[in-house]
Amino acid sequence: MPGDTENTSTDTTNEHIDLALYRQLVKQFIDMRRYSTALFWAEKVAVLGGLEPRDIYYQAQCMYLLGEYHRAAHTIQHHKLEKNSLPCFNLLLESLYAAKEFTEAANVIQNVEVEVMTTSLINQPVDASSGCYLESNSVFGGEENHRNELLSSIYLMKGKVYEALDNRGMAMDFYVQALHKSIYCFEALEALVQHEMLMAWEEFELMHHLPLAQQSSEADAKFILKLYESRLKKYYELISARNAEEMSPIVNPDILQFIKEFT
Repeated sequence: MPGDTENTSTDTTNEHIDLALYRQLVKQFIDMRRYSTALFWAEKVAVLGGLEPRDIYYQAQCMYLLGEYHRAAHTIQHHKLEKNSLPCFNLLLESLYAAKEFTEAANVIQNVEVEVMTTSLINQPVDASSGCYLESNSVFGGEENHRNELLSSIYLMKGKVYEALDNRGMAMDFYVQALHKSIYCFEALEALVQHEMLMAWEEFELMHHLPLAQQSSEADAKFILKLYESRLKKYYELISARNAEEMSPIVNPDILQFIKEFT
């Protein structure tokens, strides 16, 4: 039918449509929290773009933001993107977790080799906004850092899934991996501390072995360590009583006091 946009033929209309414009519109509508409008156009872009992974990702993301978790998960699995796209795999876990399909999420975790996927995709270009891998020649500037954030998010979701299944041992391991993959993954630290998954000495060791120097500047490392130490419930004074030179103040003491009270 002439008015049936769902069946629009890509070979007759695609050459007349600026897909980049509509992709940008989808992102803008997401930013404005106009999720239904974003989904409408995301679906059209996915069809006109030949079902590219990045377009399917945004389509599923809109569904997730609308609370259509099962539909989002089905969309990703239907196109089998969980095995060749880190952001799609992450979104799939998010969707199944939100839908309380914890057992299915655990099965997905067991059937997808994230490390193998990461190795096979390591030299492929990445779309800066979605994290999806492209076939174009444009390379995302912060590709490695962006990939680490994605992996950290994936480990975090694995931890949440196994915690929901009462497997605290597995959950703890994944939370620690998430925090080591990205020192900025505060949710992983919060899960470990808030749910008392670590003994006091384990919290102490965790703080001492975070790859702060590898992932941040010296000043940022000290700042992050101060923030994280303030979240620990055990042995805080022990950890904080380090060498004064090593832990020299990086900001006004009044500001540090405010940070401690705020956190």
